[in-house]
Amino acid sequence: MSEREESLKKSWIKRTHDTREKVRSTINIMVASEQEITFSGVAKQSGVARSFLYKDQEIRHEIEKYRIETRDVAMRKATQRKKTVKSRDTVIEAKDKRIKKLEEEIRQLKLELQTLRGQLYDSR
Repeated sequence: MSEREESLKKSWIKRTHDTREKVRSTINIMVASEQEITFSGVAKQSGVARSFLYKDQEIRHEIEKYRIETRDVAMRKATQRKKTVKSRDTVIEAKDKRIKKLEEEIRQLKLELQTLRGQLYDSR
């Protein structure tokens, strides 16, 4: 191999190594900030071509691993939000029932009061 080819090969290996490190750093930042890990997201934030992410087997496996993990976290958060909405709706429904019951009780007490006032007036 000529000296020029050897130099090009070393340069290519160094660029690939630097790019991998940049991608790994980006993935770590995204994981720490609880962002969803996708090929597009990593490519956009790291400034690396998506094709590189797909072609490089190490990086591809790493992204796929984190993508599954972050998808699970996102699904759990969505489920928790649904539970929160359901529980809020249940509490509102229970309060509405309690309000109706109290309003009925007030109506009954007013009728009773009116009847007792009438009896008091008649007894005088």
